[in-house]
Amino acid sequence: MRPLPLILLFVALASALVVALLFVGRGESARPDTAKSPASALHASDPHETPASPLDATGASGADANRAAPAAAPAAEPARAAGAAKKETPSVGLSGRVLGNLGKPVEGATIYAAEANDFLGAPLDEIDPDRMAWVRRASATTDHDGRFSIRAEARGKVALAVRAPGFAPLDRELAVSGVERDVGELVLDASVVLAGRVVGANGRAVEGARIARVSGTEGGLPFFGGPTGATVATTNAQGEFRVDQLAAGPWHLLVTHEDHPDHLENGEADRAGAVQSGLLVTLEDGSEIQGRVVGAPAELQSKLSVRAVARGVNGDGVGADSPNAFASSVRSVACAPDGSFTLKGLKSSQRYRLTAQQKTRDFFRGARSAPVTAQAGDHGVELAFRPDTALVFQAVDATSGLPVVELNVQAGYAFTMPLLDDDGRPVKRFPDGRVRYGGLPGAPRAAGQGVVQAGSASGSGLKLRVEAPGYQVLERTDVPVIDGQDNDLGIVKLERAPLVTVLVLDDATSAPIENASVSLVEENPPGDRRQAHMAFNVDEDDSGDADIFASGAAHRARTGPDGKASVTSLPGKSARLRVRRAGYAQHESEAIALPLDQSVERTVRLSVGGSVTVEVVDARGAALAGAEVDHRGPNANAGEMSFSNQDAATDADGKIVFDHLASGKHRFRLRQGSAGGVFNVDGGRAMVRRVSRVGGPEEEGWSAVDVDEHTAATVRLVAPERGTLAGRISEGGKPLPNATVRLSPKGEDATPMPFRSGGKNTHTDSRGEYTFDGVDEGEYSVSIEHATRAMAFDAQTRVRAGENRFDLDLPVAIVEGTVTGEDGKPVAGVRVHAERALAAGGGRRPMAIALMVTADGSDEPEVNVSTGDGGGSTVATDADGRYSLRGVLPDVDLVVEGNGKDTQPARSGNFSVASDQTKKGVDLKLERGGTLVVTVQRPGGAAAGGYLARATLDGGNSVPKVQMVGPSGTTKLTGLKPGKWRVHLDALQGLPTGNADNPIPEREVDVQVGETAHATFEIP
Repeated sequence: MRPLPLILLFVALASALVVALLFVGRGESARPDTAKSPASALHASDPHETPASPLDATGASGADANRAAPAAAPAAEPARAAGAAKKETPSVGLSGRVLGNLGKPVEGATIYAAEANDFLGAPLDEIDPDRMAWVRRASATTDHDGRFSIRAEARGKVALAVRAPGFAPLDRELAVSGVERDVGELVLDASVVLAGRVVGANGRAVEGARIARVSGTEGGLPFFGGPTGATVATTNAQGEFRVDQLAAGPWHLLVTHEDHPDHLENGEADRAGAVQSGLLVTLEDGSEIQGRVVGAPAELQSKLSVRAVARGVNGDGVGADSPNAFASSVRSVACAPDGSFTLKGLKSSQRYRLTAQQKTRDFFRGARSAPVTAQAGDHGVELAFRPDTALVFQAVDATSGLPVVELNVQAGYAFTMPLLDDDGRPVKRFPDGRVRYGGLPGAPRAAGQGVVQAGSASGSGLKLRVEAPGYQVLERTDVPVIDGQDNDLGIVKLERAPLVTVLVLDDATSAPIENASVSLVEENPPGDRRQAHMAFNVDEDDSGDADIFASGAAHRARTGPDGKASVTSLPGKSARLRVRRAGYAQHESEAIALPLDQSVERTVRLSVGGSVTVEVVDARGAALAGAEVDHRGPNANAGEMSFSNQDAATDADGKIVFDHLASGKHRFRLRQGSAGGVFNVDGGRAMVRRVSRVGGPEEEGWSAVDVDEHTAATVRLVAPERGTLAGRISEGGKPLPNATVRLSPKGEDATPMPFRSGGKNTHTDSRGEYTFDGVDEGEYSVSIEHATRAMAFDAQTRVRAGENRFDLDLPVAIVEGTVTGEDGKPVAGVRVHAERALAAGGGRRPMAIALMVTADGSDEPEVNVSTGDGGGSTVATDADGRYSLRGVLPDVDLVVEGNGKDTQPARSGNFSVASDQTKKGVDLKLERGGTLVVTVQRPGGAAAGGYLARATLDGGNSVPKVQMVGPSGTTKLTGLKPGKWRVHLDALQGLPTGNADNPIPEREVDVQVGETAHATFEIP
């Protein structure tokens, strides 16, 4: 799978939820060759003069490009060579010895190693590297003496996993301060052994069932579905299995078979080496859906597959709180040569949304049919093959009629995406201005509308956005599209706009600099960070194209051989010019007041800048390799963040060089929180390594140095002493195996992914023991979670140099009650959880939002909302409406909340429970709620998707309701308390929300029990 479009969608969705976005793509390699050209002074020019198209890198456009291009003078090299040879990918060598619980060496154990980061999400043997492209997992095997040697691409932190038959999994996160480390002896616990049979509902053995260990019932990024797990057994002809790679404590086994729905088997073992035999796993009888893909070309029929996604009772996706939410929700099968298909192993009485798929490198553009909803057991289902749907047009200058060849083209329904090439990068150049944007998703259906067949007009218009430097943005929000064909829009005329033309010169030689990145960035009002600028340096020899996936492409350009670039002005606004080029210091101008109707020219002279070498040593003065360093540049008002795949870690000599720095005060400090990046750029992947911030408030812990272009300074940073933190987690004096232990710096602010520091995580072994390696001295919070406990338990500790021990014996406080309906009868299946009560005086309850995306060409994102401070896992009420929450926090004010379908959330009053006591009678009564349908449309009534509808009860303490408005332009909020609700729209990437003079106003809606209210928004 090519990850770039996938991450792009993540960025688009996340933009509505967090301030900072992350996207790093692979940029082109560039060299700082320059050509001589006269300098120009800043002056006003006639915007009506007919220039050569400013969009062509040579200064011309289309057929006139060669004729208009100036002769190139000999290239001049900058004073300091840019784009030095690429460094080898840093790696860490680990060696050690694996012993069994009796002290004997373990031969043939498998060792996995990879860089530890916040996106691993599961043990190394449970992930699929093909789906999680950022994981570079190395493997090795122990010899007859149990010894191993393995080299992993990593810096700073390494995740290590040891697997061997007969032994419990061992997972460690190790801090590495050099390029080699002997981890010593790794002692494995004896495995819990499970033995049994897998049978069908008729009692017959199921042969060939896959038994996979998964770390929990939640896992895996929603973009990739749930975890695949690590295969630990396969049933034989008698259906028998034996699992011998399990740790003591709670365990989860995912049982899959082609003919049966997936099944999640859960259990618990109290000690290492325990044997549980005679287990009987019964799989449901699987149902089938049979059908055919019709209308496909003969040469494609055998290349198609059919994908089925389970749908909820109201057509929505499988709920995230479903016990098997991550299992049994997706099935796929290859089509036969005649286009027929049989989907097996479906849940009876379950509805599925089916789409035909063609394998493609583009994760989101493989759908080859409109979706069809079918019931398990249906036969004769037909999926109408949908040929490629495309927009075709030619972009020309509205004045001269010449083609405009340098464009940024984005299209989509719920949100727009750029046109990507085969490497997953935005296409920027279109010969003769001709554009074909193919692979468009199928037209969405409005509420009550039938399936849109291939060859029919869509019911909701496509959004199209075309940007080009020197031209006004062309944006259409209701482009009529006929599925399955090229939709020719003809000639698209781009109206000229005032320009800012920049000549970029080498300050030392006055030679023009080619391929410099020029950006015009609107000046933010003081204190306003809404338009904080982010730049992405992808390769060490490439200055990157800032925000290449965002709108505003007309305000970015690269210089041609003559050193010139033209970008669209921001008439009447104040803006800054930013110029970047590998081998030079970044230039940022003073704020420029741009005329309303005139173009301007500006000359920028780039210098090679200064250099700062950061040396990191430990408390004894020894060089510290692998230490990560943060950098903050000058200009406190700039609000820029620069991301790069350059190393942020010191080399074997404990040094890291920050070169080509602009003049001003630069600050450096050792990186806090977790190490490592998220993605790796090699092989088409992307990795954030170095993060540089411009400006920001003065803070403790930074070392500052004044830099100019003649500076070659050295900053010495002393790393804090490190220690290990180990201990034993018990419960009522008994070890608590397989508990999750999280270690975070005390008082650390919560930061949205993917920029959080995250702290460290580990799990207790069969003795309840845990170990954290390489922890900086300081105050820390320790949080313990366990599958049998309803809430996390938090404690504080201090880590000093050397060995530290912190044992915890957790209390067992229990809350029990009954949930009834308005009629007083018990209600089964209500999800109940406990959380800390709000402090006196109220306040806002914390809320987290998660988006789940499927990619069948039509499915809309699903929104899950969690609330509360210290809220734990949920339990479901039994047939008598009873619940029991074990392991709540003792001696603090708590509340219990219950959530049922189409009912108002029910909350208890505040209460507390003493340590090792049971609080009974915390009962809840569910009341019917109201429904609110939110509709978003454009003028004329066309559906508008790509928004989050957020409803808040006026004057109440009810949790806000949030749902995604997809391409259909509607969404439904259920279980609302009666009263006045305020509804607000939050836009996703690039969508209009009005402006300061004409914003999209909130809607006030009266909601009544048992009734459906409506709120309609019209997007300008």
